Order: sequence, then structure tokens, then C-alpha cells
Amino acid sequence: MGRSELKNGTSIRLAQSFKPTNTPPLPTLESTTNTPLSTLPPACYRPDGTNCEWYKDCLEKKYPCQDQPADYAMKYATKYCELYTKNYNDFSATGQKWVDGVRKCLQIKMVPLISQSSSSNTCEKIKNEAFASHTPCYTDPYPDSPLISFCYLGFKDTFFVFNTIKSAFGTEFKASMEGLFNTMQSCFQKDLDDVMHLLKMVVSIKPSAPVSRISEMFHESDELAKLIAEGIANSESWDPKRVDYFPYPADTWVVRGKTHEQQITIEILIADKLAWDNMDNRLISNDAESYLDQIVDRLVQSIQQGKLEIKTTNGTFYVEKIEQCPDMNCNPIDGNFAIHSVNINVFINMGLMFILLLKN
Repeated sequence: MGRSELKNGTSIRLAQSFKPTNTPPLPTLESTTNTPLSTLPPACYRPDGTNCEWYKDCLEKKYPCQDQPADYAMKYATKYCELYTKNYNDFSATGQKWVDGVRKCLQIKMVPLISQSSSSNTCEKIKNEAFASHTPCYTDPYPDSPLISFCYLGFKDTFFVFNTIKSAFGTEFKASMEGLFNTMQSCFQKDLDDVMHLLKMVVSIKPSAPVSRISEMFHESDELAKLIAEGIANSESWDPKRVDYFPYPADTWVVRGKTHEQQITIEILIADKLAWDNMDNRLISNDAESYLDQIVDRLVQSIQQGKLEIKTTNGTFYVEKIEQCPDMNCNPIDGNFAIHSVNINVFINMGLMFILLLKN
């Protein structure tokens, strides 16, 4: 890993690559909690992708993981299936055929799981296998029609895919975005480290609401991520016609009882919409990259001048520190992101994504 400097001297660290998060093994699902195979209707073993209730009626009945941290069927799969259905008419004819193929492919990939004994499977394993199926389903939903692929979608269809993911904000957003990055790498055979920047910010919160409401707010971490991102976008006057952003919470937050100090990690991906459009039309120029660099420079200046603060009814968020690295696992520089005062502090991992979709 190396370290570099932004123009005004703010320290940055360059990380190497995506690294999967290590999680402790979960206990296996008890066989007594699962519906026997014989009770599943025949349609469960022959999904066609048109029925989003398949995840509830089949996968969830076989593996009742709802309300658990690794709940894939209800928290993620059903929601995104329904979002693709809701946004279906926004896609082109080719994009609609791709959506049809992906929805069917994702369900078919789960059939082996509902066809086997449940005693050795965990909710975490089911979720991991499901996410692992996203890249092959996105790039090759129809084995006999290789041109129906995420790799060949136009800009508008690609943008609708991103917006569909954005619509759920905190619902397994990081895992879905990592899957999408893997998909793009599979399509374009290009190392995305060269075209993506990740910003990490330290934010302090001075509460103006009762402590009970602050604690409740932190439990609603996806809404908190959205609130902070919107505040930064407004404070920095990001042009909504040019900049889009994708906030989502990470997995950790801490409350300290006596001082009411609270910490949360959130991440935000921001992208240049004009750059996407230009790339689809092969009009790539250095302007797109310099535009994003200007955003970073202004953020750094605002932080150094103490101007970047987000006032809400729940408190004022003060952005104090920024660093940059090019992946989604940017760890603190030298472990310095520790609490040194009695203020309430929040660590924000802010991802700056600039995607070069070179379609050869």
C-alpha cells in the first residue's frame, strides 16, 4: 500500500484491491425450522423469473432467514426483483430482455439450494451463494444469446441498473455494488483500481435532539447515510444534472453510554453522469476526471476552512478529516481514526466512483 497527497497536502492512502469481509460462522439452520421439501410446490423448482413472490414462497419457506442479519430472500432479492419490475418500462427493448433473463437466472441459481438438505446450510451461506450468482447472471443471462448481457447495455440501461440499486440505499448496497464492479471487470477486463477513488471522512455530531432520538436515528443507519449525503451535496452545491451519489451504511456503529458518544460508518459512491453519457458515445475526455478532482479539492478546502457542516433537526454534523483510497475497504491511516474527545464522532467512509465503461 502506498500513500500520496492531495493538492493541498491532505494525506491519502492508496489501497490495493477489494477484500471480502471476514465474518464469524453462523450456526446452521435447525431442520425443525424448515419446511420439508415435499411441501414446496412444483413451481419452486421451475422458476421463470416473472414472479417476485418466488423468494418468499420457495426460498424463504425452505430457509426461514427473515429478520436475521443474513436475510437475502426478503431483504434483498424480493425488493430488487420488485424494483426491476417497477422500472421495467424505463429500459429499452434489449434492456427489458436482459431484465427478464437476469430475474430468471437469479432464481434458477437458487434451485439447487432448495433441492438439497437444509441441515448443512446457514443463512450466511445462502446469501453468499446468491450474491456470487449475480455476476454470471448479469453478464450471461441467456447462454444461447451472448449479446444479451450487461456488457452490451447502452448508457441509459446501465444507468437504470445503478438507479435500481440506489433505490434501496442501505439494503445490502455494498455487496451489490461489489458484485456490479465484478461484473464490469468481467465485461471490460480492466482493473477498476485505475478508475475509482474512495474518500473517507471523519464527522463529529453535536446533537440537538434528545439522546433517545439520537440512538433511534443511529438504528436507522440507512436513513442517516442518506441524510448526511444530501447535506454534503447541498453544502457543496453539487449539480444534480451532473453528479449522482449513492450513500449506504457499513456494518458497525457504537454507542457510549456515559458520554453519549456515537459512531457509525457509512459510504457514499458519487459519479459523474455526463462522463457516463460521453463514454457511451465514445466522447471520452480528461474533463470528466478533472471535474471529479475539482469536487475533491473543494471538499478538502471546505474541511480545512471548517465550512463543511450539515445542520439537521437531530444535530449538526461536522466533517473534520478526509483521506482517499481506490477501493471499498479503505482502512484508517496508521489507525489514527480514534476518538480523542468527548464529542460524538461518526466515521464516514466516502466512496468516490468514476466508472470508465470502455465498450470496444
